[in-house]
Amino acid sequence: MEDVLLHTVPLDDQPMDVDIHPTQRLLASGVIDGHLVLHDFTDGSLTQRHKVKAHATSCRAVRFSGDGELLYTASTDCSILAVDAASGQAQARKKDAHDSAINRLATVSASGLASGDDEGVVKLWDARQSDAIASLEAHSDYVADLCALPDACYLLSVSGDGTLAVIDLRKNKIIAQSEGEADDELLSVAVVKGGTKVVCGSTSGVLGVWSWGFWNDCSDRFPGHPESVTALLRYDEDSILTGSSDGLIRVLSIQPNKMLGVLGEHSDYPIERLSMSADRSVLASASHDNTVKLWDLSQLADDGDEDEPGDGEEEEEEEDAGEDAAQAAAGKDSGEGAQAGDESGAEGEEEEESGEEQSSEGEPAAASDRAAAAAAAAAAAAEAAAARGSGPAATQQQGAGGASAGGAAKPAASSDDSDSEEERGKKQRKRRQKGQHRIQPKKGARHTGGNFFSDIL
Repeated sequence: MEDVLLHTVPLDDQPMDVDIHPTQRLLASGVIDGHLVLHDFTDGSLTQRHKVKAHATSCRAVRFSGDGELLYTASTDCSILAVDAASGQAQARKKDAHDSAINRLATVSASGLASGDDEGVVKLWDARQSDAIASLEAHSDYVADLCALPDACYLLSVSGDGTLAVIDLRKNKIIAQSEGEADDELLSVAVVKGGTKVVCGSTSGVLGVWSWGFWNDCSDRFPGHPESVTALLRYDEDSILTGSSDGLIRVLSIQPNKMLGVLGEHSDYPIERLSMSADRSVLASASHDNTVKLWDLSQLADDGDEDEPGDGEEEEEEEDAGEDAAQAAAGKDSGEGAQAGDESGAEGEEEEESGEEQSSEGEPAAASDRAAAAAAAAAAAAEAAAARGSGPAATQQQGAGGASAGGAAKPAASSDDSDSEEERGKKQRKRRQKGQHRIQPKKGARHTGGNFFSDIL
């Protein structure tokens, strides 16, 4: 990727957390020396607006309120401070908010806040009340990260004990928890795929992917980071940004799992936290090199826009190719079907011609048979007359009849056989002619069946 570094913000000490205002170009940094520093980066310039001594010890967490009017900070001194974002003036402090050092903050609504400490306790707060509205023992080790889903009223927390906890913000209770990873710690968490997949970074560098509602164990694992994944951010529904102990900021695709590229780096210094502007145009990264860097994310959006038309053209080309292939196949099938039909018709015509030839050959035989039958009848009549004593005339007629009968005796003797053969021939021709309408040639039947199934599919 091209150089997308916008600004490098130098600090007096190591930044522990960063956050970008929900509507303004305002950056908040919590420093290990207890300071809160606010920078304005409007119009491409970088200006320090406020620097506040928020805590006596390390300022581990910073988070803007949902409406952006307040800025919350949390510290190892177990307190939470509310600062006016515009003036930088402290508004309220909750001492002893936790019994142990506070490690993470998350905004859950316009007036709601969640905090997690080193003992695994997660507390829920309402800015309109002085005390926590819920205190939940979510984990047995420190709370490493919190991820709020305000629209769905859920809060996710991950811990050094290797577990992922799901908190229902309507009931203010833990409703699910994963099994712990004995040899690994979960350090970061993000939700993608329309809320159906939860991605967690670990000390081993492997990303665990949980399917929402199935919390016992992750359904997928995505290796690739050589060191711990200390920070995770959802860029869009299919991709995330990661910060690692090797100092690199990476862009990854989730399911399909793919390393898309490196956005930036802090040399060899570990990245502590990441924060992204609401419009997804700027990314802030805090590192152990005592700087916060601002990165231009517009390149990611441009890459996505460039990919979409190309993908669309490829899909259209594939569709066109598919249609052409389908049309060609249909033409081939129809051509072969027509050819098969022609062959079938030709065979039928040949059989009909054969039948006609057999019929024409049978007509002379039938006439001969009829003549023989007539001659036999005449001979019988002559014999009857001779028996009655008709004289020489009867004898002459008998001789003539005998000659005719003798000449036709052979056909007369086979007249019954010829009749039966003619009837069998007619029946056979009828059966063959009927069979042409229900029994097609194998080639034609094969193509007809293929077309039928292709229409169904």
